[in-house]
Amino acid sequence: MRSVKAILFYFLNLSILSTAFSAVDIIAHRGASAYAPENTLASVDLALELDADGIEIDVHVSADGRLMVIHDGSTGRTCNEDVIIQKTHSHTLRQLDAGSWKGPEWKDEKIPFLEEVLERVPLNTKLFIECKTKDPKLFLQALEPLWSRHQERLQSSILISFHAPILSAFKREYPEQMVIWLIEEMESLEAYARHIKEGGKRLFDGLGVDHELGISDHDITTHLASGHLLSVWTVDQPRWVSYYTSKGFAFFTTNRPDLVQLNKNTQVTK
Repeated sequence: MRSVKAILFYFLNLSILSTAFSAVDIIAHRGASAYAPENTLASVDLALELDADGIEIDVHVSADGRLMVIHDGSTGRTCNEDVIIQKTHSHTLRQLDAGSWKGPEWKDEKIPFLEEVLERVPLNTKLFIECKTKDPKLFLQALEPLWSRHQERLQSSILISFHAPILSAFKREYPEQMVIWLIEEMESLEAYARHIKEGGKRLFDGLGVDHELGISDHDITTHLASGHLLSVWTVDQPRWVSYYTSKGFAFFTTNRPDLVQLNKNTQVTK
């Protein structure tokens, strides 16, 4: 049974996240990934320097059960060797160069452990953890050891995933935690909207939609009315800030948090 403190923390967190937004919160996609190698400590640090409201990272589970911060299931695109994360020990993964693909000045960047990011991101900055692993049991086993050391930071983080079973399993284990289902197909979005309209239970705290999906005003209204927070990814054009703010979106994910944040702040001060 979860502690009373954890449950109270959840309702406080829910209250904060559900407050009406003067503008969407700007979330740095894989850190400030337009300028630094994605999903590295450098990109996380830069996102903080650029005053992002939140940071989004991706995690996979290594062969020895460690949560590694990386987007792809293999390392070929962003590292100097191509290995499969789930089949490779974390010690080996940590030897790889995760930065030089972006430029020689990043040659010392490594694939971070999740706990390094948890230690780095302050509590007043939102942290979105995208689970790329499709096996709920594997993910929960890897996450469990981190709770005792990073409980406060994890409690104020938001788990996101394209895989609904991951979110459902996580929500059963940690019912006080916020989860957002990422949707990239209109059929899934419309099916879930029908489920809600027909009186179905709200399964997630929020929904994340691809900017290219073109979500309709009707679906936006349906999901907002049922209490969902809405998030959009990945948008690097600042002009969209006012649009998604007017539609009631809570989170705006971008590779360029500085440009988008400047646009948001300009609008708020007008």
